[in-house]
Amino acid sequence: MTKLRAVLLTTDYPPRSGGIARLLGDLVLGTEHSVHWQVLDTRAEPTGAGNGRLARLAEGPASMGRVARWLRAGDDRLVVCGHPYLGAAAVMLARGANAPLGSLAYGMELVPRRPAHHAALRALRHSDRVVAISRHTARCVLRLGVREDRVRVVPPRFRPSWAEQFPPRRRSEGTGLRVLAVTRLNEGYKNVELLLRATQVLGPTGVIERMTIVGGGPRLDALRARARTFGVADQFHLTGHISDEQLASVAGSAHVGVFPSRDSIAERGFEGFGLVVVELAAAGMPVLVADAAGAVDAAEPEWSMLIDPDDLRRWVEALETLAADEPRRLAMAEAAFAWGAALDSRATAQLFLDALRPR
Repeated sequence: MTKLRAVLLTTDYPPRSGGIARLLGDLVLGTEHSVHWQVLDTRAEPTGAGNGRLARLAEGPASMGRVARWLRAGDDRLVVCGHPYLGAAAVMLARGANAPLGSLAYGMELVPRRPAHHAALRALRHSDRVVAISRHTARCVLRLGVREDRVRVVPPRFRPSWAEQFPPRRRSEGTGLRVLAVTRLNEGYKNVELLLRATQVLGPTGVIERMTIVGGGPRLDALRARARTFGVADQFHLTGHISDEQLASVAGSAHVGVFPSRDSIAERGFEGFGLVVVELAAAGMPVLVADAAGAVDAAEPEWSMLIDPDDLRRWVEALETLAADEPRRLAMAEAAFAWGAALDSRATAQLFLDALRPR
């Protein structure tokens, strides 16, 4: 059987971190049994990429021409646009190779901030398929003028590397909750201040033993300073960037995960899905999730609670409830662990590939 020839144009690909890079890496690796991939990255140095070659998109027309000729040599071919701002280049490549074009749509990149963004996003209308990672993201795509019959929704429920590694354990009597968030510290809509205020309220009562925020960014020092000002620096732990092994260790010892991102009109920022929600659940813990944007699609009712991201009292009450009712917390943790163990990255990758290809 002849393999499909597919080219992925992207701005983020492993070994870089982040949700988009992880999604695209899982897509390529999960379908390499049936697809011969070529990956064109705007920033990468040439290196291995699945079963294809990772090349710099910045190599320009020569690179695009070479890839177009490679695509035309196959009977079955596809161009995948991995970032909406690369839409124009993807359209040119697809037309040059006489190949269908499938585009991936994530989140806040779909909200234009400058005239150049408007121009770039118009290219989405020329895609044969646009695959959105949540219903919220799909609504954003439709507002850009993409035809509804071309839009598909596929949540990126890829299996984290630590799935099945951390079976839930009963919390020792009299101990507080170890709470975990994983987020970049770049934008205000990530809503880390809500977690800081919750720690200020619940730290002195013993409900929270430790609130750990994993992730780095330009707001890291300012948040550490605020934690000292609030008197919770010992309980509100901002780790900065840490290794995957260190993150796995932190996740394995946590009792509750939190994902507080809001849909911010002021910042035009929101979560396209919330891959971290999936990762926290697969580490065997209940997850408190902000009832906003695409994160709603990441949460499953048996192991999560959806909470207004601007209602501090509700977040405090939810944490108090889980701290006071260990059987309930443990039942939710066990449901999350079982759900995470059943995730199938290869099947999810195939869902994405099928949605990207017009039939």
